[in-house]
Amino acid sequence: MGALAVLLALGYGVDRATRARLVARERDQVGLRLSPYSNALAVAINRRVSRLTALKGFVLSAQSVQEIDREFPVLGEGLRQNAGGVRALQLIRGGVIRWVDPLKGNEGVIGHDLFKDSRAGIARDVRRAMADTQIIVTTPLDFKRGGTGIVAHQHIASRNPAFPDLASVLIDLDTLFAVSSLLNGVSGLDVGVVDKNGKLIGPRSGTKPPDAIAVTVPAPDGDWTILAAPAGGWDASVAGQLLALRVGWLLI
Repeated sequence: MGALAVLLALGYGVDRATRARLVARERDQVGLRLSPYSNALAVAINRRVSRLTALKGFVLSAQSVQEIDREFPVLGEGLRQNAGGVRALQLIRGGVIRWVDPLKGNEGVIGHDLFKDSRAGIARDVRRAMADTQIIVTTPLDFKRGGTGIVAHQHIASRNPAFPDLASVLIDLDTLFAVSSLLNGVSGLDVGVVDKNGKLIGPRSGTKPPDAIAVTVPAPDGDWTILAAPAGGWDASVAGQLLALRVGWLLI
């Protein structure tokens, strides 16, 4: 009886160690699966946010407000090409939106004072951008024309008091997830994306799975994170492998 107990205890210990090893290997495999999604999402974010550099350069090189009036729509159209999900480009002065592209459908935002915007965090992020040289990215918010997205701001230190002092780009979240192949999740995994504050921001059916693998998504103003775990849990993901090993042990 004592020998049987020892064998059972030994078998239990081996079984637990084997399961832990299989789960560790599965976690590594999930991390590897997520890497292309992380890279694609980072590229999608940064490619669209980079439009701010061109907007800032345009304002700093402009000679007059009339030049901005004339050339901004041309520049805006060019910047929005091949950058799906860029909902609008804005030039702002003193917190008030003075220029927007495309103008059609966005006429109502001209003259809108962002410091008086009732949406949470809007005024705070504008103030933060005005006091910083770095790009500031908002947490996801509801756009006035529908949909959810982020807004990236960058301060423009122009010496002309009539010129814009802030450039902004509005980016649709669903498009970011679509171009990174995350919009409908990842086969076999529960997946969620959280922002720098740990807030779940997508994809559409995203969750914060328990005991998830976390993969960083480099992003301006704070990295995002992809969280993922097998849909049935880690134990279920290795159950077949563990069963096959158990059967093999019995046949030895």
